Amino acid sequence: MKTRKFISLFLALALTLSVFMPCFPAFAEGEEVTVTASGADENYEYNVIDGTYVEITKYIGDATEVVIPAEIEGLPVEAIGKSAFSSCRELVSVEIPGSVKTIGDAAFSSCSALTNVEINEGVTSFGYAVFGSCSALTSVTIPDSVTELGTYMFASCSNLKSIVIGNGAKSIPEYMFAGCVKLTDVTIGSGVETIERYAFVQNEALEEITIPSNVKSLGEGVFASCKSLKEAKMNEGLETIGINAF
Repeated sequence: MKTRKFISLFLALALTLSVFMPCFPAFAEGEEVTVTASGADENYEYNVIDGTYVEITKYIGDATEVVIPAEIEGLPVEAIGKSAFSSCRELVSVEIPGSVKTIGDAAFSSCSALTNVEINEGVTSFGYAVFGSCSALTSVTIPDSVTELGTYMFASCSNLKSIVIGNGAKSIPEYMFAGCVKLTDVTIGSGVETIERYAFVQNEALEEITIPSNVKSLGEGVFASCKSLKEAKMNEGLETIGINAF
C-alpha cells in the first residue's frame, strides 16, 4: 500500500514537471479598455487608451539595447501590452520607465539574448510569463512599487542566478521560478505573506533559502525537485506548509 501511494505521488509530480515548460497555458483575458487611437513610429506600435495614456503593443525596432520611452505623443506610457517584445531574439538590454504601471502577459517571453532588465520604481503589476524562457537573463531586482507578480513569470529562465523581490509584493505566485535551474540567490521582500504552489520547483542549484517571518504559508510542492537544497531557514510566523513542499 505504501509503495502504491509513493508511486502515485511520484507520477503526479512527474506529470506536473512535464507540462509546465516551455508551453505556457492560454493567457487570461485582461480587463476591457477603450482604444481611442492607434499609431506607430520607427520603434513601436501603440494604442492610446481612453485618450489619457499609451499602451505599447509591439516593438518593431531592431536595437539590442532599448530604453522604453516614458511618453509618446505627449501622453505617459503606462502599459506594455501582451507579447509586445516577445521573441525579440536580438534584444540584450531593456529599461522599463517608472511611468509604466502594468506589463502584460508574455511581454518579454522568449527574448533569448536578454541579459539585463532594469525595472524602475513606479511599475506595479506583471502579467503571466512576462519573462518566460529568457534563457540569458542572469539577475533581476523587482522594486518596492510592484504589488502584483505573475505566474510563470521567470519560468525556464535557465541562467537566472539572482532575484530580489521588493517589499510591495504580497505573494510569490505559482510556478514563478519553475525550471530556473541555476538560481542560487533569492531575497524575499518584507511584504510577501504567501509563497504559492511549485513557485520554486526544479531549482536544481538552490542550496539554501531564508523564509522571512512575514511569510505565513508555503504552498504544495513549493521546493519540489530542488535537489541541491541543504538548508531552509523558516522563521517565526510561518503557519502552514503544503504537501510535498520539499
